[in-house]
Amino acid sequence: MTEINNTGYKISKHLVFLERGADELLLVNTYECKPLLISRGRECVKKLLQAMEGLNRAAASEKFPNDIALFDLFTEHHILIPADKQECDERQDFFPDGQLQPQGISLYLLLAQSCNMACTYCLNGAKTYKKEKIIQMDEKVAFHAVEYFVKQLVSGGQIEVCLFGGEPLLNWELGKKVFQYCEEKLKPQYPDKHIVYAITSNLSILPDDFIDVAKKYSVSVLCDIDGPATLHNQTRPLINGGPSYEQIAGHVKKLIAAGIRVSLRTTVTSVNVGHISEIAKHHKALKGAGCAFVPVNPVNSDEQLLPDDLLPDMGVMLRGITAAYKAGIWDKTKLLPFSIYASKLIPGNRSVLGCGAPYGNTPVVTAESDVYPCIYLVGIEKYNLGNLMDGTYPKLEVLRSMAEDYQVEHRVDCKNCNWRYACGGGCLVGPLTIKGREDATPAVKQYGEDINCRYTKEILEEILWQMALETKEKVRKNEMSPVSDKGTRMNFC
Repeated sequence: MTEINNTGYKISKHLVFLERGADELLLVNTYECKPLLISRGRECVKKLLQAMEGLNRAAASEKFPNDIALFDLFTEHHILIPADKQECDERQDFFPDGQLQPQGISLYLLLAQSCNMACTYCLNGAKTYKKEKIIQMDEKVAFHAVEYFVKQLVSGGQIEVCLFGGEPLLNWELGKKVFQYCEEKLKPQYPDKHIVYAITSNLSILPDDFIDVAKKYSVSVLCDIDGPATLHNQTRPLINGGPSYEQIAGHVKKLIAAGIRVSLRTTVTSVNVGHISEIAKHHKALKGAGCAFVPVNPVNSDEQLLPDDLLPDMGVMLRGITAAYKAGIWDKTKLLPFSIYASKLIPGNRSVLGCGAPYGNTPVVTAESDVYPCIYLVGIEKYNLGNLMDGTYPKLEVLRSMAEDYQVEHRVDCKNCNWRYACGGGCLVGPLTIKGREDATPAVKQYGEDINCRYTKEILEEILWQMALETKEKVRKNEMSPVSDKGTRMNFC
C-alpha cells in the first residue's frame, strides 16, 4: 500500500541513478535497496521525478493523472519519501560496554609462518614473519586461542577455525590436534556454539592422512590457483624456483574426488588480469566448489609496497570479472566477489563499515600469540591488538579507532556519496596501509583507491542491474507481480 502523506514527498538523499543502453534507467535508494527498473522513457521519468518532488499523492494525481502509477512506484521503492522523514545517518557506538560479543568469528591461526613457495606477491614480509627462522605455533597457543574466541561468541554464534600461514600444512600435526581439541573439549563444553573448520593451503604438499582427517571433521579447503599452468607458475613458483602447478592441481583433483570441498581462488595481478574468464573456466574444469578473484594486496606485512608493474589494471580486471559473471560460468552464489557483495544489497541492510575487521570478527593469531584484526594487517604494529598469552588482548582502542575513523559517516571521501550504506566504504586495505604514505607511487595510490572504492561500486552496480533484469524476466513470464521487493519493470512515455 502507498503511504498516505499529506505533507508531500522529497527525493531520497541516498538515491542512485544508473543508466544503460539507449533508454533504460535503474533507480535505487541504497539506504533501503529496493531497485526500480525503467525499461524505456528514461529522460521523461527523470523529469517527472523532479516535478513530483514536494507533492503529496492527491496533488500528484491532480497534476499528473496519467502517471500516478509512477508516483506510487517512487514511494513504494523509497525513491520519494515523506518530506518530514529524517534519513538519519547511521553511526555506531563501538564496544560501549568494553567487550567483544560477536555472533560470528573467522579465526585465523598462523600454524606456520614459513612457506615452501615463493609467490611474487607474497603477503608475508621477511622481517615480520621471521623468515630466517622456522616459526611454528605450539599447541598451548593454539588451544588457548580457540577456547578464548569460542568463549567470546554469543549463544548460538558460530566460529570458523581456519588454519593459515605461511603454509599451515608444514605444521599439520598441530592442525589435527586443534580439530581434536575442539571436538573433544570445546564442543561438549559449549554446546550452544557452533565450530566449523577450514584451511587455506597452497596444496603443493599433501600429508598422507589429510583426506581422512578432512573428511572426519568436514574441513573446507581454500587453495590459490592463479590460472592454467603457464599463468600460475609465473606468480606462484616453489621456493626453489620450480613450477608448482602440476603438484597443486593434482592434489586438488585428489581431494575433490574424495568428496572434500575445495574452493579455488585467484590473486589477480598484471600477469593474469587479461585472462579472468579463462581462469573461471579452468577453476570450473577442476571442479572447485567455488571460484574467487581477489585483487592483489599492494602492501606486505613489512609494509613494503608491491612493484608497480605487478599491479593489475583495474578497468581490465572489472571488465573481466563482469564478463565471467554475465557468462554464467559459475552459479552467482559461488563466484566471489559477487557472492559476497550480493549480501550487501538485501532490502533494509545498511553497512557502515566495509568489513568485519574493525568489529574484531576476523582475528589473526600469530605463532607467538599476537593478534591482528585482518590477515592483511599482520605485522603492522599500529594494528597489533595485543597478545593472548600475556593478557594484553584485546586492545579495544585500536579497533575503536579503526571503526570510528572508517565508518562511512566519518570519512571525507564517503560521507557525501550516495553509495555509502550499500558498500560500507569498501575494503579498508588501501586506506589502512597506503593512505598518507609519501613513498607510495602514484600508481600504488591510485590502485589503493580503486580497490577501496571503484572496485566495490562497480561490482554492486552490476549486481543491481542483474537483480532488476532477473525480476523483469519473471514479470515477462508472469511469474511475479510487476511490483516486488527485488525490483520492478515499468514502461513509460
